[in-house]
Amino acid sequence: MGVDRGSARFAWDNECPHYSEHVRAFAMERHNVTNAAFMEFLDAGGYQERRFWHPDDWSWLQREGSAPAFWERDAGGWSWRGMFEPIALPPAGRST
Repeated sequence: MGVDRGSARFAWDNECPHYSEHVRAFAMERHNVTNAAFMEFLDAGGYQERRFWHPDDWSWLQREGSAPAFWERDAGGWSWRGMFEPIALPPAGRST
């Protein structure tokens, strides 16, 4: 993952330095999870339900918060915190 600063013309700060890690075999869903589908999980209480999480993940969740770190909620709903401004996420239930 990542890149060493001297080996690329440009890299974001969070892409440096180069780092390697052995990753055990894992399973992956066939289809992407949309923001709308994840928002539905969040709004249904998925971050408060221990049964949906592996024990280590549940411990992390208790330390880190109640939504993805780059999502923000206000009276208008959920937004994705972009580089320069928040971007409104589609309401849950929409597949975009």
